[in-house]
Amino acid sequence: DPHTNATFLDEFDYRNQLPFEFALFQEGTFITGAYPEHEALLGMRVVAVEGRSIDELRVEMARFVASGREHFAAKRFPVFLKLAELHRYLGANIDDGVTLRLEDENGEQRSVVIAPLPGQAEINRLVYLSEKIGHPTWINHGEEDPALIVRDIDVGSEIYMVQYSSCWGRELEERFGDASDAAAYPSFEAFSDRVLTRLRSKPVDTFVFDLRANSGGSSPQGTAFAKRIAALPDSLRPRRIVVALSEQTFSSAVINAMDFRLMTGAEFVGTPTGGAPSHFGEVKVFRLPGSGQVVAHSTAFFGYMNGDRTTIQPDRRIEPRFSDFLAGKDPVLTYVRNSK
Repeated sequence: DPHTNATFLDEFDYRNQLPFEFALFQEGTFITGAYPEHEALLGMRVVAVEGRSIDELRVEMARFVASGREHFAAKRFPVFLKLAELHRYLGANIDDGVTLRLEDENGEQRSVVIAPLPGQAEINRLVYLSEKIGHPTWINHGEEDPALIVRDIDVGSEIYMVQYSSCWGRELEERFGDASDAAAYPSFEAFSDRVLTRLRSKPVDTFVFDLRANSGGSSPQGTAFAKRIAALPDSLRPRRIVVALSEQTFSSAVINAMDFRLMTGAEFVGTPTGGAPSHFGEVKVFRLPGSGQVVAHSTAFFGYMNGDRTTIQPDRRIEPRFSDFLAGKDPVLTYVRNSK
């Protein structure tokens, strides 16, 4: 059960991490975010870390997730890769920094030694490659900007995309989080009202619900949104509904994907999800009295498919390519345009 674990990541997230964001593409693992002092390394492919190839590290670091969950391991890998203490645990001597072997767009390789960040890292200092190239739809994995929880994009005259990057928002922050911070979050209720108003006033042929950067949160508001889309009269409801998935799609985001499938007959495109369609969730935590270590554990079962499937396999598998990303192309939208 990926939700049930000793939450060691809480100990590592902001201590001794590399000043990067990594993302997986068909061509390999790339640096997609960096602190300003390392901005020149944006777009480099990571060949090895501390002498271990990326393939070796993916096998080694899969040990840190529930066994038999290869797609969940792929989801976690970009985070694990930047945690210096995990490289130390695997035997690397990182006292003088972490050595990365990188490859540029011309295939030339070089090694750089990077000092892990001291103390509390400020993630908002990251410079993202997607912003520098003006990519129209990319949302960085690990993006912490509350403004990007939801956004909508008109793609031509016939395609309307809603990107839902976290199952959260102002209403949930008020209820379950810090009410004093709630104003920084977008209202999901107001956003869903706006989307429905848009669909009623200007019907579209294809509606794309993008969950590729969504690792979960709380599912009920997404379920209610799917019900509203499904309840549109035939004259206003999009002819085609597509849900975009990736290895980052997990937990409540998987529930909302299944909501769209069951309520609207949506087509799944992208890559297999990090989470299972039927899974344990509704996480609670307790603290071990001796070590103080926090343990998270599931308390409920969500069943959407029979059997022991550990992922949702898309109807159409579409691997993200770094070359497309650099060109500002979204392979999901390319597929939607070409398969009407």
